[in-house]
Amino acid sequence: MEPLRYQWGRNIRKRRQAMQLTQRQLADLLGVDQGAVSGWEIGRNGPSDRYKIALAKALEIDANLLFPLPSQAVA
Repeated sequence: MEPLRYQWGRNIRKRRQAMQLTQRQLADLLGVDQGAVSGWEIGRNGPSDRYKIALAKALEIDANLLFPLPSQAVA
C-alpha cells in the first residue's frame, strides 16, 4: 500500500485545480512557498497538522475528505 501522503497529494492537487488556483496562489494563501505545495502534491512529504487544517479551509473542503485515514482491516 502506498503512503497516505501520495493520496493526500492527489487530493490537494485535484481540489486546487477544481478551484482554478495555481500552486503559487495556494502557497500565498497559506503563507508558504510554492515548493511546499509542490512537495505535498507529489507526495515528497505530507503537510503538518497545522497546514492540513489551513489547506482544508483554503480549499473549502472538509479536512476528513482531503486527508482521509486508511481503512482499518477487520480481522
